[in-house]
Amino acid sequence: NFTAQVISNLTQWQAEIKVNQLNLEQLFTQLATFIDLPTDFTVAGNTSLHLTVLTTTQAMTVNLTGTLNRFKYSNSAGTQAGENLAAQLTLQAQQPISTNTNSPPPPWHLQSTLTIQRGEIYSDPIYVEIKYPDPAVQLTTELSWQATTLDIHAFTYTHPNVMILKGLSNIQLA
Repeated sequence: NFTAQVISNLTQWQAEIKVNQLNLEQLFTQLATFIDLPTDFTVAGNTSLHLTVLTTTQAMTVNLTGTLNRFKYSNSAGTQAGENLAAQLTLQAQQPISTNTNSPPPPWHLQSTLTIQRGEIYSDPIYVEIKYPDPAVQLTTELSWQATTLDIHAFTYTHPNVMILKGLSNIQLA
């Protein structure tokens, strides 16, 4: 189930896409007929997404919400895998519009939250299982990104009753 809509006027445009219960394995099989995808990584499960992009004279704003059901992934080496994952994702991103063509574009500002309600994740040597009635695991980020810099203002990994990991970083990309 897929819907798309674009609305525009003299000062702004907006695009909205909704996808319900997209089979990821079928999607990647179809994509592989057009582009080369990594052969050492597999993905399966269903996703539903709602994407909105709004551009005005001041900024471009992107909002994405999504869910994953029965999601699984693995690499051929067996060092990365996930099984029976159920998760929700929210992402908000904004980039101010610059009229100065002589300066680099302003940075993108992003905030995201990934909440994993259930499933198993293995990243050698770490194994994590999330199951009811245990609380969900949550990853949140707040960052700014430009062509040469990724500035992670806040990163938090919360695994209730186990640990809370917080961090920040400034990464030079070029």
